[in-house]
Amino acid sequence: MKAMASVMALVVIGNAHAKWFGLGEDYPFSNQGPDRSRFIAAATQACLATAKLKEIYRLSSPQTLYMCHCRAEKLADRVTKTENDYADNTGKITDSIRDEVHAIDGECLGEMIGNSTDMENSSGPR
Repeated sequence: MKAMASVMALVVIGNAHAKWFGLGEDYPFSNQGPDRSRFIAAATQACLATAKLKEIYRLSSPQTLYMCHCRAEKLADRVTKTENDYADNTGKITDSIRDEVHAIDGECLGEMIGNSTDMENSSGPR
């Protein structure tokens, strides 16, 4: 039993060190730079090209732009090289990315609603 616990500890520590030294999953768009900017621009345009987001949430055009850009920025932080390569090669996204997009949409919608509430409640000039 002790040996099993030791092996599990080594696996956990090994995985942590692999990520620490950059040997874990590669997130190619998580850092600022031209690749991230291109990814965000392309993802925003792809989002805007579909009417689904606007229809689902009944958003205005500025709200749709905010949501698409927010989605693209958050997705840039979370998409792995493997997932991006799969999308490039097949024209489809993985189920894990589809799940991420749903979670991201909730985050962005919450931020947008929170931001508009903050603006409405501000004591600044109107």
